Amino acid sequence: MFSLLVIAVLCTSCLAAPYDLSSFSLPVGGSSGDAFYTQGDGRISGIRVWENRASYITGRSLQYTYLLSFCSLQVRYGTTWSPTIGRELGTAQELLLQGHEAITQVSGKYSTSYIYQLYFVTSHGRILVVGQPAQNSFNMFPQYRGAVLKTLHGRVNSVGITSLGAQWGMFYFSNAYFHE
Repeated sequence: MFSLLVIAVLCTSCLAAPYDLSSFSLPVGGSSGDAFYTQGDGRISGIRVWENRASYITGRSLQYTYLLSFCSLQVRYGTTWSPTIGRELGTAQELLLQGHEAITQVSGKYSTSYIYQLYFVTSHGRILVVGQPAQNSFNMFPQYRGAVLKTLHGRVNSVGITSLGAQWGMFYFSNAYFHE
């Protein structure tokens, strides 16, 4: 009888306090610049990225190649935008999330110096693509089903974002955890 009581209490406590299944995607890119970490109250409800064309001299022929470097980004938590990470220079691209929509994947291209392209993919299949597809590919997503993007972290210098990583976790949407 006592063992049945213990099992009942354990089962009830599991239902009352669901696990927060968090995971991290390690930063890709370079190591120069100042560290940043986005945070705010509530869920991520929008992403804003400024892009700026910068020319670089490559090869022995001194040809100019135009590569896109990211100057800055902002994350909206609830109805409040985080401080801008980097400089607001160039064209802003924005993705505002709707209802129970959340970011479920961050992908793109990077080098040992900068992030060149970003893809933000949502649970509703919408995608924000910013930048140029140059250099090495990366793909970040949660380790656990139902987890969503909670924060971005990395490094930034006066030219752009030099590295980017992500933290994933569960988010409570009106009486139910988010599931794809």
